[in-house]
Amino acid sequence: YTPTRRESGGPKKPSFLYTIDSLKDVFSINGCDCIYRVECDVPLDEGPGHQGDALVIRVIIKKL
Repeated sequence: YTPTRRESGGPKKPSFLYTIDSLKDVFSINGCDCIYRVECDVPLDEGPGHQGDALVIRVIIKKL
């Protein structure tokens, strides 16, 4: 989940969230390469309190 809020999803504490650029940095430090990154809205339907759109980051990582 990203710090940009939508109707639902993710921790409320900003330090638990990532931006698309911060994920690239995290994986490059650990010997991996982010070969695909996208920020997208996904609809959640996971019970009470987890309904509606959430903004997530999806990645594909290549281990170097």
